[in-house]
Amino acid sequence: MILGSGMAAISTTLLSLLSSGDHILFQNDIYGGTRNLAEAQFD
Repeated sequence: MILGSGMAAISTTLLSLLSSGDHILFQNDIYGGTRNLAEAQFD
């Protein structure tokens, strides 16, 4: 798979691997775009 950016790779991976009810842990000092994705999609 070829993606246009690192953020596209991160979001594609997370959205394809995680299901409703799954848990994921992120450290506090992650890239802001990843944090926004996690808070918007997985909260």
